[in-house]
Amino acid sequence: MGKRFTSLALSLALLSISALFYYSFAQLRNPCQCVAFRLDDVEDHYLDKVNMQIMKVFQEKNASLSLGIVGNLFGHDEKLISFIRNRINDTNAQLTISNHGWNHEDFRRFSKEDQSLLIKRTNEKLNDILGVTPSVFIAPFDVFNKDTIIALKENGIKYFSSIIDNDTGPYAIHEDAIPYDFPSTATTSDDNGTYWIGVKHENTSTQIEKSISKYGFAVVEMHPYEYSTKHDYSYKPFNITNPKDTFSYEEFIKNWEKARIDWKQIRELQLLIDEVRDKGYTIVPIENLAS
Repeated sequence: MGKRFTSLALSLALLSISALFYYSFAQLRNPCQCVAFRLDDVEDHYLDKVNMQIMKVFQEKNASLSLGIVGNLFGHDEKLISFIRNRINDTNAQLTISNHGWNHEDFRRFSKEDQSLLIKRTNEKLNDILGVTPSVFIAPFDVFNKDTIIALKENGIKYFSSIIDNDTGPYAIHEDAIPYDFPSTATTSDDNGTYWIGVKHENTSTQIEKSISKYGFAVVEMHPYEYSTKHDYSYKPFNITNPKDTFSYEEFIKNWEKARIDWKQIRELQLLIDEVRDKGYTIVPIENLAS
């Protein structure tokens, strides 16, 4: 009887331990089955028509979109500001505001104190202009370091997004993991070393499906560049790979003044949103991936 009881107790203990480990590992995979779209590099007088057309597509599709706004380069373009304000309160096609740096700077170049100040400045300015304090930080250039995470916590940022290539996780959903980490796992463009080239919606859809299968969520990274017509300017000299490189974002954006809406790629975006829903996935803002 004693042996049987001991054996039964041991079996129950092992079963409990197995269940505990199963639960722990299950937490590493977000059960949301959701897709978030983020539009980076939103700022004054820069591909305005392109950015507004992208926002219109999401509104027409009643789909959520997260805007990554560059703080110091935003606030004087009344047409863009009015356009965004009118859509922030649309509950059917939720438009949320994310902090995308102060000058689209490489945060790795700054101390923890300076990183915290840059994040604070952008949050305060966006609150002054739009009446919204961002809870999401989209890392400029998709790069960051440990000090960035500390600075985010100091500013009450709950959600963080870079790119899967620079961020290996974990992507667990629990309070100890704040800021919640949701890197982009799909993109609507192909970096060919010279331009961001828009891709077919099927390409992005495949990336989304793989991401949801692996992580339980997908974040789609977009830029206005791939939805604009191209000219003979290359962004390659400013494609940061080394923290010591030099970069002038203001000079970079001046070269895109002649760009116009690429209607072919806008159509690809419409088809992508439809296909995401056809596959049974829900489109949410980055903030809702942790819900």
